[in-house]
Amino acid sequence: MIVEASPWEDSASLLAYGGENQLTILRRTSSLGSSARDGGIIESLRFSHVSNFSLSGRVHSLAWSPNSSSDEQTSRVSLSAACSDHTLQCLSATEYSSHRTSLLGHTDYVNSIAYCSSSRNGSSSSSHGVHLASTGDDHTVHLWNVEQEAAVQVFSLNSPGMSVKFNSQEPNLLMAAESAGDVNVFDLRGHSLVAFSLHSEHSSLLDADWSTADATLFGCVVNRRWTIWDCRSTANASDTASTHVNTLASQIPIAIEGPVAPTTLSKFRWSHTHPTLFATLGAPSTVTIWDSTNPQAPISESSASTRVGSITWLQNRACLLSGSYRSISFILL
Repeated sequence: MIVEASPWEDSASLLAYGGENQLTILRRTSSLGSSARDGGIIESLRFSHVSNFSLSGRVHSLAWSPNSSSDEQTSRVSLSAACSDHTLQCLSATEYSSHRTSLLGHTDYVNSIAYCSSSRNGSSSSSHGVHLASTGDDHTVHLWNVEQEAAVQVFSLNSPGMSVKFNSQEPNLLMAAESAGDVNVFDLRGHSLVAFSLHSEHSSLLDADWSTADATLFGCVVNRRWTIWDCRSTANASDTASTHVNTLASQIPIAIEGPVAPTTLSKFRWSHTHPTLFATLGAPSTVTIWDSTNPQAPISESSASTRVGSITWLQNRACLLSGSYRSISFILL
């Protein structure tokens, strides 16, 4: 099962999970409260049901739109799902209605989708509307205008695309990670020119992430090892994070590599609240939380009884969620 918590402040209480032809939206109805039980402190999460969507295939990836919002009474749901039929399903719902549209263009499985935090300014294409990026096994990256239901840019990769992510501070910068080990950052104002690149010496890159808490940090998993690039090593420490990204050299060296894991690592996710915290998923069900200041010893490690399909962090708390068959697990730090 794929689970995705909203990364946006206005909809931080929203959570989506999906599997075969079905997507469910939940809202966290209370803050993370604590209660004493058997001499210990138990922190609890409470959720209420918001809506369901029927989809055209199995969910491969989810992404929340910044247009989503939620409070104690109402929720405005807006997100997209990459499905096994190679389509992107754009979904929206309020308490009165729901709507679904399909974006067609990919010719193979879509591995990752991501929304831009705001409309892009100064782009060669239309800067109006919400933009969504997608990449997959057809060796392409698509940039979509969701309102117009059309691709406004498409560019080619050298190998299957495994992950896309917009910069949290500079919406014109888009990361695209390829299975061959290349992670390129495209400046979309320059007709998709590569602003700079990161490179792993090994192939079989399965996932990558660009930190929202610190825009100078990238991470990925390749084979049985995680890797971090810290762009501050090549920039003036007095600059802002967004300036770092725009003034980097064309090739960034690897800053930290983790220990070799017992099995292949398939997911890498940065925490939204702590810039040094991240999590990895090892096949088939090992979820590990790390602190980059102590890369040899994980903070937490747990294994589920069934295969884990995804991991995601809450937007406003150091809490990691993982989705497996008919269950969602929570690790609260």
